Order: sequence, then structure tokens, then C-alpha cells
Amino acid sequence: MSRRSGAAFLVPLLGVLVFAVVTLDNRFWGQWLWAADLISGLTVLSGPLVAACAAHLGWIQTQLDDLVRTTPRARRVPLRCAFQAWLWGGVGFALSAAAIVLATLLRPHGGPFPLWAAAIGLPVLGVSALFGALAVRVFPSRLTVIAVAPAVFLVGAFGPAPYAELLRQGPSTGSLAGLRFDRSVWLLQFGGLLAVAGVLAAALVVAGGRVRAVRGLLLPAGVALGSLGVLVTFGAALGEPGRDRLVVSEERPTVCRGVKPTICVAPSSVYGLRATETTLRRALGHLRAVGAEPPDRYEQALPGYLPPPSVGVVSVEDGDLRAAARSAATPAGCPQWRGSLPPEKALMAQELIGLWIRGREGEQVVSWTAKGDAWLKRVADPGAEAWIRRTYAQLGTCDFQHIRMPWTSPAGR
Repeated sequence: MSRRSGAAFLVPLLGVLVFAVVTLDNRFWGQWLWAADLISGLTVLSGPLVAACAAHLGWIQTQLDDLVRTTPRARRVPLRCAFQAWLWGGVGFALSAAAIVLATLLRPHGGPFPLWAAAIGLPVLGVSALFGALAVRVFPSRLTVIAVAPAVFLVGAFGPAPYAELLRQGPSTGSLAGLRFDRSVWLLQFGGLLAVAGVLAAALVVAGGRVRAVRGLLLPAGVALGSLGVLVTFGAALGEPGRDRLVVSEERPTVCRGVKPTICVAPSSVYGLRATETTLRRALGHLRAVGAEPPDRYEQALPGYLPPPSVGVVSVEDGDLRAAARSAATPAGCPQWRGSLPPEKALMAQELIGLWIRGREGEQVVSWTAKGDAWLKRVADPGAEAWIRRTYAQLGTCDFQHIRMPWTSPAGR
């Protein structure tokens, strides 16, 4: 087996990584935390391919078993197959990481950049490679080479928690602004992956050649038992309630643009700030046109942080009018929004104002009720404008208990 064995797998590996990156939702580019999560998260796809590469190399090697077993280092050959596949996987990992970092640098970017966290992708690839090499050694068949890739993917996707999460390191499909990696969980997962690798490597050493004496089993058995003990211990710690690899950070909306209102977002969300500001000001223009005055400042809501009642709440959605209309209809960070069940009438009023704004923009909008649909057809009616002014003021002062729908009587509830 030469140093270039398995190089052919680099082509499909890079193809899969490129496809995954270019087809991702681009709303969260510019978030360094999201970029780090994406780098390690792509191993969800590259890990199965690395396993297939190791299995392919192992299958080729099994054809030479009669010759290899006569050599003093025969039991190391399967390990070398796994190592070779891991090296090629590492090349793809490094290239994808460089491309993601460059893509982030080429646009507005900000927030914490825990590049160290992306390193967990390397032991994920190592475990995948060892699994592929062991599988084809235990079941020497071309079918095994084909089956290991979906097997690794399925274990990571549907395996028992928290062990399946060792192979599932992202990527996140939502914004990571206001979050950070929990170092203790990261260390436990990293150690768990090394423990899994120890078990697989020990099994692979035993499967790689004939054991001529019981003492030949002592070292791999010791490694396997020790690794299993570490894995069970770390798994129990990871399974404790409240353990999550992403936790709330101290990031706050400190990057601002414009005046009346000033729009502030977290540094991680700076990429979407300009587009968000443009669409939010458009939405607020419709409210001003009917005499509803927005607050002087809007801030992004973050995990663990809701703007105060004197400040509006903005959602950073890269220029989406639906999100801008909903943000415009949230003129205050009322304490009632913090509850698990915000007042129903306030939510309905907020939704209706957002639909009214989008209707004024020319969109065809529908509500949750026929009465609402009929009301939305009269967006320029003085009565509708009066309801907008009154209800918007109530939302801005957190006076939710007096909100009523425009199709109810003054005494309606």
C-alpha cells in the first residue's frame, strides 16, 4: 500500500463538501461561531466517506492476507488502512476549513471565533476511518465497503444519545448569535471520541493477525477495557440534564446603524445588518404614514437577552420582508414576551399589523380567520388606520390587556 492509496476518494470527498457549503442558507455567513460549527459539522458527510475509504483500502489488503500474515508487523496493516483514510479525510477537512474561513472573511463578519472547537472534526474522522477498516476486516466483502458509509451516517443521525452526538457535531441550521461552545461538553465529547477510537483500534489490532499467545491479547484488551470505561463515564456525564454543546454567551447587540430608529445587532449578526435595516425602515415607513410612531431604537433579541420595554425587538433575517414586518410590529421588549405563553391577543395583533404592512407593500396576504382576511382588504380605510395607531401604541407600552381585534365591538374581548 503506497502513500497515495485512497487518493481517489479525495475527489468525491471534496465534491460533497463543496456541494454542502454552496447549498447552505447564506443568512448566517459572517458569524464566526457558525463558521467554526460548520467546519466540524461537515464531518456528518465526510465521515461516512472516510469510513468507505478505509473499508476500500482494507478490502484490497485482505486479498494479500496470506502474504502479509507472514510478516512480523501484520497486525498493524489494518491500522495503516484506517490511518491512510484519516489522512485523506484530514486533507479534505483542512481545505474545507480554509474555504469557510475565507468565505467568512470576504463579507462583513464578527462575533467570537472559537477555531479550537472545529478541531473535534478530526477525531470524528478518525473514528469513522477505524470503523470502516474494522468492518471490512470482520466482514471482508465489497458489500461492506458499500455499506459502511450509510451505517456511519445512520449511527450519527439515529443512534442512542448521547453517544450518537459524538459523530453529529453540527452544522447548525439557525443563527448562533448569543451562543458559545461549552468547553466542558466539548472536552467530554473529544475524550469520548478518543475512547471510541481506542476500542476500535484495539479490536482492529486483534483482527489484523493471528494471536499466537494469550499475552498477545493483553495490551489490546487493556486498551479496549480502559477506553470502554472512559466512554461509559464520559457518556454518563454528557447525558446529565442541561448538558448541551452550545450555551448562552455574554454577546449583546452592540453593533448599530442609523438614527430614529437606531438598529443594533450582535457582532455575530453584522452580515445581515444592512439588509435588515433597509427592510425594517421600509416597514416602519408604513406605520409612520398613518401616525404610528416607532421607538428610537431597535435591538436584536438573543438567547438569554430580550431588549428592555423602551426598545423595539428586531429579528436579523437578511432583508426578509416578513421578518421586517414582524419586527416593526414589536415596538417594545415587553416582559410579557419572556413568558412561555405570551398573551394571545398581543400575538394576534402583532401578526395582523405585520400582515397589514406586507399588504401595503403589495403582497397578497391572508390571516388566520375570514374576518381578518376581510379587514386586510381595507388597508387604506381610516378605521383600519385608527386601529393600527391605537394598537401599535398599546404594544409599545406593553398594555396588552386592552388590545382587541378590529372586527370586535369596543367592549369585545
